[in-house]
Amino acid sequence: MKIGILPAILAILICSSTVSSWAQDQPFEADIYTVGLWHFNEISGIVAGDSSGNGLHGELQNGVAWDPDGKFGGCVSFDHSGTEGQRVFVPDDPLLDISDVLTIDAWIYLRPTSDLGFIVSRWDKSSSEPKGQFILDIAATNTLRFLCANVTETFTIAVEDIPFEQWILVSAVFDNGQMAIFINEEQRAFGFAPFTTLTSGEFTHDELNIGDHWRDLNYPYTFEGKIDEVRLSNIS
Repeated sequence: MKIGILPAILAILICSSTVSSWAQDQPFEADIYTVGLWHFNEISGIVAGDSSGNGLHGELQNGVAWDPDGKFGGCVSFDHSGTEGQRVFVPDDPLLDISDVLTIDAWIYLRPTSDLGFIVSRWDKSSSEPKGQFILDIAATNTLRFLCANVTETFTIAVEDIPFEQWILVSAVFDNGQMAIFINEEQRAFGFAPFTTLTSGEFTHDELNIGDHWRDLNYPYTFEGKIDEVRLSNIS
């Protein structure tokens, strides 16, 4: 994938994107920029191992199911049922405090739904301050959204008409305020946030969640479908 289709200024700022270095026919590999990498090939138990070497292992909670039919081997499967959101919970760690350059990648298989569903998030309640750092989710109109925050300020970019029932690679980049979304290694959205760093330091619910957000009985926003190969990197 080439990023020449980005506006010139954004292409300069996001010139070394790890998104462009991955073929779509193989699993992600860890490198020196990898913060966390979850292949979801365990198929049993409640632990999703982190293959980055950083020990950011996740725990399957509230009925998340293993599925052997992932994009590459196994994956995790979610459904939007129940009063507690299903999620893979990764406890807070200083390595997650990425403030200026972040890339999120995940293979998703979205089932037909009209509900909001989180893919990856490190976020607090909308009424809280600071808000958190980021959300990558599917809105009720099968729109992929990437939302970032610095304390109380937020900014969102989005891509509409995400296809159902097929594996797609979604990638979201924040680079000192420049934001972009890639679908199957093609840039589909970009924007300029009114801030250059993400929320830093501690905040409530500062764990990393895959498939949902913080645990709240009143707000289960579980992803409807399957997720595979989640990678978090501190490079764009």
